[in-house]
Amino acid sequence: MPNRPYDCLDGLTVLVADDNPHMRKLVTTLVTSLGRPARVEEACCGETALGILGRRQVDVAIVDWRMEPVNGIDLVRAIRAEEQSRRLPVIMMSGYADPQRVAAMRDAGADHVLAKPLGLRNFAATLAAATEGRGLVR
Repeated sequence: MPNRPYDCLDGLTVLVADDNPHMRKLVTTLVTSLGRPARVEEACCGETALGILGRRQVDVAIVDWRMEPVNGIDLVRAIRAEEQSRRLPVIMMSGYADPQRVAAMRDAGADHVLAKPLGLRNFAATLAAATEGRGLVR
């Protein structure tokens, strides 16, 4: 089968953390349309995401800013504080793209920031950059 333009997720495990079930479904659909991930793990909040990260290896995390009780910023800080997940590529999503919030996401440790609403091309390019930059493209 010929290579697809965005097959960057083939064989990877992806964590999608968002408290909105419709957004989780959308992101999961985008992920699976771009490749053949080994697994997509969905988390409804930062606490659940941390539990998943404690139980299995994840290759890339896509995290929403606004979640409760553990929000995306706190989740990324917790990821960066753990030795085993410190180098995990993290993409943060937010409906707020003002420079102060983007800076806060980067300061917390996000590798990439995506503004909502998500577009397929930008989403795919960001995932490719996140996985390639960490030597994860297979």
